Amino acid sequence: CGDIDEAASGDAGYQMFRDLAPDVVVMDLSMPRMSGLTAIQRITAVAPGARILAVSVHDETAFVMQALKAGAAGYVSKGSAPEELVDAVCAVSRGQSYI
Repeated sequence: CGDIDEAASGDAGYQMFRDLAPDVVVMDLSMPRMSGLTAIQRITAVAPGARILAVSVHDETAFVMQALKAGAAGYVSKGSAPEELVDAVCAVSRGQSYI
């Protein structure tokens, strides 16, 4: 596994993406100062091929669709088993979708 970094807000996550160009971004949709959805949109605007996995406490279809429309390649509920998060990160890192 490579380096792992954490951002405290959506705008910090966006800036970290710009600075570090990670292989995979795991973005919480509920971030302070800039929503995770907005951060995903900004990341994909500058890097259309960015591999982004959205995570949220919400598992309703509307949230999943918003994340995918924003540019996320996958979506996992925070209530999912840890193994599912690992599977999702691996799938997104390979360029696959994961829901």
